[in-house]
Amino acid sequence: MPTRRCAGEQRPRSSVRSWRAHRYPRRTSRPRPAEPMELDTHPLDSRTGRFPWQIAVLFVAIAAISRAPALIVLAFGAVVAWLVVEITGRLALSAVDARVTLTPDRIIAGELPIATIELANRKPLPLPWLEARLFLGEGVETPNPAPGTPRGWIDCGFPLRGRERVVVRLPVRVPARGAYAIGPLRLRAGDWLGFTQTERTVPVAPEVIAYPAPLAVRDRALASLRPLAETATRRGLVPDPLRFRGVRPHRRGDARKEIHWKASARLRELQTKLYEPATSLDSIFLVNVASYEQYWIQADPEAAELVVSAAAELVRLAAGAGRQVGLVTNGIDNLTHERPRSALGRGPRSLTRS
Repeated sequence: MPTRRCAGEQRPRSSVRSWRAHRYPRRTSRPRPAEPMELDTHPLDSRTGRFPWQIAVLFVAIAAISRAPALIVLAFGAVVAWLVVEITGRLALSAVDARVTLTPDRIIAGELPIATIELANRKPLPLPWLEARLFLGEGVETPNPAPGTPRGWIDCGFPLRGRERVVVRLPVRVPARGAYAIGPLRLRAGDWLGFTQTERTVPVAPEVIAYPAPLAVRDRALASLRPLAETATRRGLVPDPLRFRGVRPHRRGDARKEIHWKASARLRELQTKLYEPATSLDSIFLVNVASYEQYWIQADPEAAELVVSAAAELVRLAAGAGRQVGLVTNGIDNLTHERPRSALGRGPRSLTRS
């Protein structure tokens, strides 16, 4: 039968501890899973070839057994060669920095930009040979390629001393207008004795934009004297009362409603309001590169090039006349895969963007 305890009677300590453990259980942290160890290796380095270390071990074993001076010297030379191959092979491309730039990055189609390869060896260990292969993107080729030579890349090779920086300039050719990128750059080096080779691919992608070649904007039958239609005038025909520009001194014949009374009171002289003209000479070019009404049919390359070249020439003429220019097209950029647009503006930046 259950027994009752008096009010003054105390519970045993063991029962109190068990009651507390049951009422307030201890929270224990769960063991975390062990994280995998990461190796400090370059993900783009690949090493080929190896030193015949079995022969070096065989020479050492024979020299230890026979103790002949000639075999001891031969075994010592094999071990030294093994160490040289391992050390110089593993450190061949370590502390070697590479950078590729294209200058200029804005050209006219057909010009020759210069691809500059900068290679720097930051370690004191020299490299007896180093090969660099620069891959060319689609639409970029080598100038005057010889028969039988590859056109998809450019090779160059040279030795590199310790803590030396080498700059190589290679001309490339962009025959058609558009946006292009070159790269990547592949480096290849080896140990001092030529048993192993190490390759590394440097992910570089310098861009170049080729503008259309200048094209005379003329009609097929009749030459156009003013391809941009009307010419600029100093004074607009109809002013826009919603576009306030400023004030000027009052002249005889000005309407009374056009007097700016606050400015007149401040300057103590009658002032007349000035407005922007209702029509402006700002030019926004709408370029349609589609050759057919059906959008799924591929555009005619010759017709598209003619339209783009003519639009580029018109943009140049408008910007040269001091107008604000803008561009809207249904074409797609070759690099960003977006529809390029240029906001209305004036100056070299707006011209370059258009």
